[in-house]
Amino acid sequence: MYSRRLFKRSFIYLFSGNLYTKIKMRKTVLIIWICVFINTCFNAQIGGLLNKINTKSGKEENVKYSADVLKNYIYYYETLIKSDLLDTETASEKQKVAALLNSDSAKQIYNYVEKNVKKYADNQTVAENYTSAYSKFNSDFENFIISKINEKLKITYNETYEVRENEIFWFKNASIAINCVRKVYTGTTNLDELLKNIETKKSEYAQALIKTKTISCADQLNYYKQIRFSEASNESTCKRGKETLDSDVTENGVYIYYTGELALHLCKIYVDGKEAGTLTKDDIAASNNGNMKPDNGWYKIQLLPGLKEYNSRSIARLGAFIKNYGLHKNSEIVIKHSNNSGKFTYNISKYQNTIADYYTQINNAQLKSVKLTDTKYKNVVIENETIEAYNKFKTTNPQYDDGEVKKVAVAGNNWTVYKTKAGEIDYQQTDAYFILKGKDGKCYEDFRKIRKVYDPKTKAYNPIKLVGGPDKKEISCDLIK
Repeated sequence: MYSRRLFKRSFIYLFSGNLYTKIKMRKTVLIIWICVFINTCFNAQIGGLLNKINTKSGKEENVKYSADVLKNYIYYYETLIKSDLLDTETASEKQKVAALLNSDSAKQIYNYVEKNVKKYADNQTVAENYTSAYSKFNSDFENFIISKINEKLKITYNETYEVRENEIFWFKNASIAINCVRKVYTGTTNLDELLKNIETKKSEYAQALIKTKTISCADQLNYYKQIRFSEASNESTCKRGKETLDSDVTENGVYIYYTGELALHLCKIYVDGKEAGTLTKDDIAASNNGNMKPDNGWYKIQLLPGLKEYNSRSIARLGAFIKNYGLHKNSEIVIKHSNNSGKFTYNISKYQNTIADYYTQINNAQLKSVKLTDTKYKNVVIENETIEAYNKFKTTNPQYDDGEVKKVAVAGNNWTVYKTKAGEIDYQQTDAYFILKGKDGKCYEDFRKIRKVYDPKTKAYNPIKLVGGPDKKEISCDLIK
């Protein structure tokens, strides 16, 4: 108040009175103004400085990133390096953390904390723990997770290794652990290559599990696009098979596995609710290069072919399903065997063209791979007699008239002689492969047995005749030109 009155009076005197008084007053006023200005400025600087000192005390509320934020990120990193890969709860926890962890924010926080760690006062330890967790993450992940995975990948799984059922989850959780760190890991390990190695070893482990015959539930079948049936009573409560079969159907087809003695004629196939036939033992032979024995208790059958894996029976079944039962992409197929059943969706949606094109592509590929049965035995008389026997057979059995015989390959002159229980010669028999031009325009190789019955009166063999039903496979017509 005093300074204001002084200023007002000086202003009045400055512009009134005589010249001497004016000059004197001007000097006085200038001095007063200077004093007031310096006093005001000095007090303002001191007040502002004191105010800054009071507010910049290093307390938590003035730190850019709170201790709670740092603790959250420390928890994220510690969760990602947890090494218990068998625990599915830990795997789930990793996935939740990975969704919350922002790598850009984590780096910004690190840069800030590293420069301003002393500002955290009582929470300086938390700040130091965060910078340590961030800077050591790559090495910790490599030491605690990747090193364990690499050790597991070195193991060779076979029937001599103790394969435990619950370890099936280890491989799944190992993949989850790798995928969860993709955003933040900047180390030297190639994560994509590591994931491929895990998948390969996972398949090897599952194969070993199958060989131990401990496979019991669908959880262990996640590695195969297959349907399995078992007659074991302890497996009756387990769901067998896959509900959906995706790209592996396009590439490798669909396989069915059985354990125990099989009654395949009781295995019925349904396409979109319509019964579409049964399986036979010939399906086992066709899928296993003629081998009718089980592989570690499991019989393998290829139900439907793929672009890379196929056989003539599965291709013929695919053609019949398309022609007679309207099989299409995503048809529902049900397999019923005794009290067991399996269901899957025939998903070849990744194949761009029609299912008819799919069948044609596989069939053409198979035909190119089929070769005529090689025989070094050449006897024109026997060959002509064998063809004549075939023509007589199909005349009396028109249901077996599959077309015109173009040529025949007789297995050899090493006829097997069969005798009666009394030890007398009954007949001799060998194999013959007939090359046919079918009535449908396609070409086939038809395998038959040919037989010569012995006549004890004449002491000679009668003319050749065919025995047994046909066993034909389609071949390329180029082979008989």
